[in-house]
Amino acid sequence: MKAIAISLAPNYRLSDFFPTDKKLTGFTALFDSGRTAGYFLLKSLGVGPGDEVIVQAFTCVAVENLVRWTGATPVFCDIDDTLNLAPVDLKKKISKKTKVVIYQGTMGNIGKIGEIREICRRSGAILVGDCAHQISFDFEHAFYSFGRDKVISGVWGGAAVTNRELPSLPLRMAYREYFWAVLSYFIARFYDLGKFVHYFLRRANLVSKVLTDEEKNGAMPSNFYSMPKLFEGIAATQLARLDELVAHRRKLAKYYARELGLKFHPDWTYLRFNIFVSEPDSLRKFAAKENIFLGDWYNTPVSPRGAATTYKTGSCPRVERYCSTIVNLPTNPNLNLDDAKKVVEVVKLWSRETGIKIS
Repeated sequence: MKAIAISLAPNYRLSDFFPTDKKLTGFTALFDSGRTAGYFLLKSLGVGPGDEVIVQAFTCVAVENLVRWTGATPVFCDIDDTLNLAPVDLKKKISKKTKVVIYQGTMGNIGKIGEIREICRRSGAILVGDCAHQISFDFEHAFYSFGRDKVISGVWGGAAVTNRELPSLPLRMAYREYFWAVLSYFIARFYDLGKFVHYFLRRANLVSKVLTDEEKNGAMPSNFYSMPKLFEGIAATQLARLDELVAHRRKLAKYYARELGLKFHPDWTYLRFNIFVSEPDSLRKFAAKENIFLGDWYNTPVSPRGAATTYKTGSCPRVERYCSTIVNLPTNPNLNLDDAKKVVEVVKLWSRETGIKIS
């Protein structure tokens, strides 16, 4: 039986793993991850001790970490109903110490980017695009993630765009990540057997982690690397068909919106389709019994739960409210409308049985 999952190698088709001589173009430098790219981008912009960098609290601790690694102080901002930086709160928290404002584009939602640009222009802060959730070249300074659960994926890797000088780093031979990505492709497709293989690999600590335990605790890597050549071709292949991938995600998102009575935004990328319920963990557990694994981006401010963060409870109330109700439905390129139909059926069944409304 096929598993419908967000986290098990969602963005690949098998042909993406075939050897290719394609290269990623349009980027200033390639790195082993989006957070490495973000770190060196901030360094190139002169960010350091005494500076403040504004980030939204509805994000991953990896973003906070790359700010802290520079010696700067992260300042957390609340969000609006697009799950992006709220201009109203940004105006309150931007100051003379603010060197950079990082804009996320959550799940591929555009947000109020025009207002954010104007606020940054007036204050003199540098706007940096966090393009882990959508591929956008509309930023003068931006960093990108090609991780396995991003819009395009090289399994591993990241990039930066800037007019500043970035370092040339040594290559990392990431065979373990490549092996895991290929294996998980088959685990998801033959899940009756694959779940036992997955369990064994996790118990043996052989599963490649997106975020290491050290990074969850805020530790800075001892070494930084360039993007593995193994993965550059995969990311380049997917970037070449970005319009096709985005169109597919929007197709699934439009289906979810219609069937669940929710609003569809035709200009959003929809890395994931979000619904909101009063008991999100209950829905995720219910769906998992049917081999449907729904997402939890982000079920706590500065995710994941238990990560070391400087976020103070109560400082971003809208973030906290959304974190307590969000569930992500998959829009992966390997899913079709029949898969989306199964997701909708399970969500509706849970809603009927629990009496909990979906919004």
